Amino acid sequence: MTPEAGAEPERRSRGLDALDLLDTPAEERFDRFTRLALVLFDVPIASITLVDGERTFFKSLTRIPQVPQPPASDDFSLACVKSGELLVVPDAREDPTYAGAPTVVGAPRVRFWAGHPVHDAHGTAIGTLALADRRLRPWEDRDAQLLRELARWVDTELQTEGEAQRATAVQEALLPPPLVLDGYDAAAVCLPTSVVSGDFYDHAGFGDAGHLLALADVMGKGTGAAILTATVRASLRAEATAYAQGRGGRHEDGADLGTVVSAVNALLVSDLAASDAFVTGFVAWAHPGRGEVRWVDAGHGLALVCRADGAVEQLRGGDLPLGITADWTWTESSVGLEPGDWFVLTSDGLLDLLGGTMDSLGEIARLALAAEHPRALVERVAELAETDPARDDVTVLAIRRTSPL
Repeated sequence: MTPEAGAEPERRSRGLDALDLLDTPAEERFDRFTRLALVLFDVPIASITLVDGERTFFKSLTRIPQVPQPPASDDFSLACVKSGELLVVPDAREDPTYAGAPTVVGAPRVRFWAGHPVHDAHGTAIGTLALADRRLRPWEDRDAQLLRELARWVDTELQTEGEAQRATAVQEALLPPPLVLDGYDAAAVCLPTSVVSGDFYDHAGFGDAGHLLALADVMGKGTGAAILTATVRASLRAEATAYAQGRGGRHEDGADLGTVVSAVNALLVSDLAASDAFVTGFVAWAHPGRGEVRWVDAGHGLALVCRADGAVEQLRGGDLPLGITADWTWTESSVGLEPGDWFVLTSDGLLDLLGGTMDSLGEIARLALAAEHPRALVERVAELAETDPARDDVTVLAIRRTSPL
């Protein structure tokens, strides 16, 4: 077969790289289409084949048990993708282009073949949805229309996957680097229930001014909530930076952490109202080498101080979540940490894993006090999340004071 010229092979290769599906195992979300094709068209073989250059890869291959596994080479799909159109080969044995193809002269000895290109989000043909039969069979206009429609469903699945992967990559890139805080061990994790999370944690150091620690939970899940988390995070970072600058910035020396959260709400309240959403959150400010943590609870209530002697204190204020009203002022509180004490922030997804009630906070405290360090705690949380695929987003940020002043 003549090698393909022009920019199309490069576009196809970029599309496949973005989807990252080549050489991956079979997946139910694709196999359901080929199983359906077997029934709809009464054929023994149906496949979703990806084409990269002159190489083909069966992402999904469904066949009746009596039909042997075909070889990986698929001259039919190569030709279909290069043409960019529906391809029907009524009798491959009599067709000079395909009579010598491996799947025709060898197993499964294809005679009839029909395929339609499938596309990435940019409309580039990257593979085929194809049917094959070892016997001749009629092909009508209604069959062509049905195959086109089924191929469009595959397009939607491929394109949704591409968008989801891009969203995941962006959200992961927005997560801060590993948390390092002088005088403390620290770790954090965010585990989305879908491809993106409505939870987020953040931290940022401002030298002698202190270190921001935050966790927030946007009402809802999925892409809509993830868009709002990025907005909340950016607003909080901006106000925290201004707060750390002190005199000469937007927040004068008399400002406190409540002033910061109130300013964040002023930035977000109209957007959150338009989105019919609100945000619960906990914002803290720690000073390296000092045992004081100042904090504001915005309707979250899921922060704990776990003392080295086993005592547990829930940090919970009476302030509203963000986005409820513009006419609210948030207040700052503080707590002291001694060496060996833990400060743990979590989203309600962890409560769901441990029973789903506020009583589960006691179990979170036990998990923290039993862990050797915060990294071990977040690893244990990840293990728990693996056991419950129906969970909500789970986010945890934990620090443990290790040294005196």
